[in-house]
Amino acid sequence: VPTVQENQAGFHRFAKRVGAKLGYQVGNTGQRVDWGLLDAALVAAEAPIPDGAPAVRYHQEFDKETTFAARPLVRAHTRTVRSFVNCFGPSHFPEQWERFCAFERLQAGFHLRVHGHDGRSGLVQPTSLLAAEMARSGVGWHDKPRGDGVGHVVPYWAAVGRPLIGTAAYYRGRMAEQLWDDGVTSINLAGKSIEQVAAEVEKIAADPERHAEMGRAIRARLDALVDFDAEERAIRNLLGL
Repeated sequence: VPTVQENQAGFHRFAKRVGAKLGYQVGNTGQRVDWGLLDAALVAAEAPIPDGAPAVRYHQEFDKETTFAARPLVRAHTRTVRSFVNCFGPSHFPEQWERFCAFERLQAGFHLRVHGHDGRSGLVQPTSLLAAEMARSGVGWHDKPRGDGVGHVVPYWAAVGRPLIGTAAYYRGRMAEQLWDDGVTSINLAGKSIEQVAAEVEKIAADPERHAEMGRAIRARLDALVDFDAEERAIRNLLGL
């Protein structure tokens, strides 16, 4: 089962030589798939699946009942905003970074943290601590123009029950689209001035019931979107297990 697109042909030759079946795990947006080589494909990204192809689309599994269980919001943390977008900074995301910095300049009473690779606030490890830090946040800033949104960070935020801030259009037609609903599960940056966004975040932080309601809403959307048990059964059926 190769996971890197350049390895498909080599694994195919090896499988033919030893009489094995070739599976392929597609986990990245834009990943190349050589459908003519494969006996089975496990697709956890927005790659198109041809009609009749031996494939199952699924979501990358994580534990949303223990490590990333929904957690009540503690009032002391409502004014904390965290980002876990890797490499989130001026070099990789100049337009999005400028929005974040403009928001930060307006929200002097908020605590803003940027984690992940190259993040100014450093990496958070292990995964259990990452989940705890998300739960110690009021909202998750996820203004990322690449990806389909169901790999790790977005569903983690949804699982612990924290609303998102970002550009909903980045996920239109993608696997995480249902998690972005302005004013219900998230705050959409598109079509608003940064002053309007700051005022909206301030209002939500000051209203515990609305804040909690948004957290419950995004968790409910995740539960409706993802059924890991059903996806496991589909994968076992595909693989003949």
